[in-house]
Amino acid sequence: MTTSTRRDEHRLSDIVVDPVLYPVTDELAGLEHLIPEAPSAVERYAAFWSQRPALLPIRARAGAHAGELKRFIGLARASIGEIEPSLDSCNALSILLNAANMAMLLVEPRNADDAWARSAFATTLRRQARRLKDDRFRNQVDRILAWEAAEAQGGPGKLAGVDEIGTFIARAAASFEARPPAHAAVEGEPAVFALEQAPSLDLWFDQGIDFVDLLAGVRELFAMVQSWNSAWHGTADECQRTADAVAGARLLAFARLCRIGLWPARDQDEVAVKTAARRLLSTRTSEPDAMRALAEVCFDQGEILAGQSERFKTMPPA
Repeated sequence: MTTSTRRDEHRLSDIVVDPVLYPVTDELAGLEHLIPEAPSAVERYAAFWSQRPALLPIRARAGAHAGELKRFIGLARASIGEIEPSLDSCNALSILLNAANMAMLLVEPRNADDAWARSAFATTLRRQARRLKDDRFRNQVDRILAWEAAEAQGGPGKLAGVDEIGTFIARAAASFEARPPAHAAVEGEPAVFALEQAPSLDLWFDQGIDFVDLLAGVRELFAMVQSWNSAWHGTADECQRTADAVAGARLLAFARLCRIGLWPARDQDEVAVKTAARRLLSTRTSEPDAMRALAEVCFDQGEILAGQSERFKTMPPA
């Protein structure tokens, strides 16, 4: 869609829809694609941790999807009577955006570029929490961003004030280079979608996720974390590999929990699974509090989405 064509848009019905179906993958689900084959589970999740994704591309895709949601809202104002058919595309874009935002904070930075991207998003999140004046959300954000205090003392993520202007400009530019486009999407890998790809977005949202399978995977990963945490032995390299495996399995467990939280339940069976997942989260008090707070936010966001339509079911109060 060209810029001039978009300037001519006034209603949702003015969008020229792309009928081709492309595979849609959110950033949290995309982590699954990075798990390599290896002789053992320890080696597999240690390798996964070492090749976790860069954050600048995730931030760029989040920005693109946020822009599409803003575009939807703008067109919806003049589209009374036309909104209902586009709601699933809007819901899909919301999940893509929320999943990207969660990934920005779940995935530990690998380098200075990643740390810059996470810090920039943290600033935005902090402002949002102040603006909303929601005490629960503010508390969750305080817990999620607890690492800021360490970085303010000169930790590895402290970049402001020391970056060269050229580096800053390059990072800022990269955070707006959202790719790959939908027409280049590959199964299992995140891409950038627009309202033009409504058929793809609608299908993805309609298919939903397998709550039962995801929760079983969470339980399995937490069992691995617990087992490996109690088995520190061997050479320095072996201990480091175990530490990396713990970090990788924990990241994937929370990514799956966040996906369960973000998606709305469509029947009472899915409500039961989501409730069990939330209960499991409440028992994992030994896990990093920031990650637990992120998952809590996901469950809250999923309930907000579920409450917007009678097609979905909400969970009982915690």
